[in-house]
Amino acid sequence: MLVAHGRTLQEFKDNIRAQIQRQMQETELRATVVGTIIPTDAELEAFLAENIARYERQEEVQASHILVADEELAKEILVKLAEGAIFTELAQEHSTCPSAAEGGDLGRFGRGRMIREFEEAAFGLEVGEISEIIHTRFGYHIIKLTGRWPAHRPILDEIRDEVTADFISAEERRRFEDWYEELRDAATVEVKLLLVAAQLLYQHNPLLGLAELERIRDEGLVDDPHLGFFIGHIYEERWREVLTERGDLEAKEERTTEEEARLNELIELSAHYRITAVANYEQVLQAGRVELDEQFLQRILSLAPESVIALYSLGRFLQERGDVFGADSRFREVISIDPSFVPAIIAVGEIAFAQGFYRGAVEHFHRVLELQPGDVRTLINLGRAYIEVGELDQAQERLTDALQQDPRNPHALIGMGDLSHHRLSTAIEEADALRARDDLTAEEEARLGKLQDEIEHYGRQTIDYYQQVMEIAPTIDLQLRLGRAHLTVGSVEEAKSIFEGIVRRAPFTGEAFHALGDIYLQLGDEEAALANFRTGFDRTIYRSIALDPDQAALRLALGRKIIELAPDDVEMRFRVARVYEDHFMWSGAIRHYAAILDLDPTSIPALREIANAHLHRAEHDIAQKYLWRAIPHTQTDDEKLSIYQQIIDIERAEVGHGVPLGTDGLDARLEMAKIHIAQENIDRAQELLEKIQADDPDHRVDEVQALLAQIAPVEEVPPAPEEEGSEGQHNGSGE
Repeated sequence: MLVAHGRTLQEFKDNIRAQIQRQMQETELRATVVGTIIPTDAELEAFLAENIARYERQEEVQASHILVADEELAKEILVKLAEGAIFTELAQEHSTCPSAAEGGDLGRFGRGRMIREFEEAAFGLEVGEISEIIHTRFGYHIIKLTGRWPAHRPILDEIRDEVTADFISAEERRRFEDWYEELRDAATVEVKLLLVAAQLLYQHNPLLGLAELERIRDEGLVDDPHLGFFIGHIYEERWREVLTERGDLEAKEERTTEEEARLNELIELSAHYRITAVANYEQVLQAGRVELDEQFLQRILSLAPESVIALYSLGRFLQERGDVFGADSRFREVISIDPSFVPAIIAVGEIAFAQGFYRGAVEHFHRVLELQPGDVRTLINLGRAYIEVGELDQAQERLTDALQQDPRNPHALIGMGDLSHHRLSTAIEEADALRARDDLTAEEEARLGKLQDEIEHYGRQTIDYYQQVMEIAPTIDLQLRLGRAHLTVGSVEEAKSIFEGIVRRAPFTGEAFHALGDIYLQLGDEEAALANFRTGFDRTIYRSIALDPDQAALRLALGRKIIELAPDDVEMRFRVARVYEDHFMWSGAIRHYAAILDLDPTSIPALREIANAHLHRAEHDIAQKYLWRAIPHTQTDDEKLSIYQQIIDIERAEVGHGVPLGTDGLDARLEMAKIHIAQENIDRAQELLEKIQADDPDHRVDEVQALLAQIAPVEEVPPAPEEEGSEGQHNGSGE
């Protein structure tokens, strides 16, 4: 193929390297042009107001599920659940979904993020309710709804990190584009007269106009990425028109010969128009020159539900939006339709790697190599995955294969550096364990000497690999690796110098502040260490665990170190606890909320959050106790109502849908009714009291009946009608 294009393999490799260098140089250029961006609260508030639609939360639910391939097994599991088995335990035992490790918990999601059958079932459940068996393309699901959140418009403090990240990204883009526009020196824009003329012709004569648009596209006369979309839209409109006429003819019980002929013609036309519309839309997607739009992708899928190009593009769109589970589902759907669709297999492997499912990554990258033997990118990805699972010889084999094809490939060289660093760290760990003992045998002494040689060898090798890449394509990430390598071999001052250089050039690189904090701890300067950890925490921003797992893990590590050095910092404990919650690490979150309550037992936010964390561990009784503790410290009726509702929701999650509430839930309803009576919200109070009677007629019966009597409407007795001529009665009224 390269020969056919007049290019040698070496020219191709040189071109790839040049592209990588240009990308790296552009990254450095952008950093120089843009500079440091530290937004003020006023700027963030204005940005949030301008982009509020982006942050408004639609209705969301949280669900857990058990996914199995066999329907009979699903039925057996459903029976066990009905008999009282623990949902999370059955998910861990039987579910084939990666969420099994979390007891089947899928986290929160809104509409449009799951496949249709799953979504309809989940949103149709009440909190605590378990679904029947739901069959989808992926197997048989049993779903349990564990939470529901109404639509919500957040304020800045609720989403400060997310808004900050988006503001910085937008401001970087604006500054760079402004700078670039100045360089263009008012360059003129080509007017696409051919395209305008064709569009005008289409308005007057659709057949000729369409033919002209297709000619312009086929001959490459106009470079407009939207031309294919416009042509596809024309064919889609024609398809819909034909469907309408076809439907009218098919609805007739009797058709003439001419109508039968027309119907057959319409059947052929509808197929042709639909296929042609989809083909044009898919060309637009494959060109990759237009911004993806979910509505557009769904429109293609309404025309062709098994369009692997549209499904794959939808997966990419969801992945960029942070919906990794939804993206993974779409990619797997593509593979089920076309097992040889390599981009989807790569995407599933990359998601598995990013989520820490390294065995799954190995499996998918192997499948890519079967379809594309010797593919350098896949060899590198497979080598990285093998490093993570500890199969270092396999990793070295794949990375060596990649370097044999492209000796200066920066990603392969980085992989070899990572491999050497892994071996270096392993050797240091083993040597430290031996040095900690006093009674080494001669064999162990020999082993220690060999380990010392390995440490020196792998230390030099690691730094050498990273230095090679620095000459080809220097990046911040590579400098971080180089700094860590120097730190591992004990070159503290060299490492410190590298990390200080990074934070000067890229002040939002949290990992560099993390490393500097560790270095200052080694040097005994806790104050400087804490300052660096705090700065790193504030400047480590992630959109979601799924989308930025490394950044999320870094923030958690920084938070832990801050708390170790400043255990009474309540605000930081709140922030760290929320990071634990993002990781679904409820025990860690509970530990920090408990520490806050030790410092301030009346903290309502801590009491509510610790209750929520216990709820996620299915510890309903403990969760409710914390909420009852919060009630005496509330300041407003609305705050009380919110907590009482939280108590009811927890009880509903425990007992399930359609089952009467227990004592805590009924008590919360009664207290809510009292507040509503005081607020003269009589209808709501009556509704709550009647629900108490329906669930348990004997629950605090005297109070319930007294309150119902209190709000019962007073029946007015109409005056007796006067009888005509009853003057004596009238005079006897005393008026």
